[in-house]
Parts: sequence; structure tokens; C-alpha cells
Amino acid sequence: MRSTELLQNLENLGLEKSEAAIYLAALKLRSSLLAPLAKAAEIPRSSAYSIIEHLIQKKFLIVEIKGKREYYLAAPPQQLLRRLLEQEQTVRTILPTLEALMPDELSIKLQKQTKLPFDS
Repeated sequence: MRSTELLQNLENLGLEKSEAAIYLAALKLRSSLLAPLAKAAEIPRSSAYSIIEHLIQKKFLIVEIKGKREYYLAAPPQQLLRRLLEQEQTVRTILPTLEALMPDELSIKLQKQTKLPFDS
């Protein structure tokens, strides 16, 4: 799969394009300081700080302290699947409550009109 396709797929999972670029660069570099990571992702170093913070919050990056320096590592790709499964479980948990809030006639009308990407 080409990197443009990987970027698009990661964007479909909820990452911004710059976040996806940094995550892919971190996977390739294994462990990196901020400047080489930003360079590999073709992101300005000044922008990389906030992007990396978002990725840490989203648990796509891990910080490793060596001496006084922070090294960034990509979270294992398998973690993406675990995260999606957790999100699916959350949706399944709240779905009955959400559906109960919607009037029945509107729910039926929308189900007939809306085809979701994962519907066959």
C-alpha cells in the first residue's frame, strides 16, 4: 500500500493529515527526537510540537525519556484495532439510549433514506 493510501486510511480513522504523517514517520524511525521526526514527516518543527501532543493524548505516540531528552515512539499498529473495538463497544452501549431519544417515525424514515458505508 502506498503512503498516500496509508495517510488517507489513517485520516478515515480520525487523524488529521499531519498527525497521520507524524505517526507513519514514527513507525519508520522507531524512536526519534522531535526534529528528525518532524523532518521525516515533512512537517515544520514549530507545528510538530502540538501535533505530537495530540498524538500522545490519542495514544498514537509514546514518550520515552532518555537523560534529559524526549524520544517519541509510535504505538503498535495493533493498538488501532483495539481502539476501534473499544469505540464499537461504547457505541453499542449508548445506542439504545440514543435511539430512545429519537421519535419512532423519524427513525424509520432516516433508516430508509440513509445507507452507511459499512451497510451491505
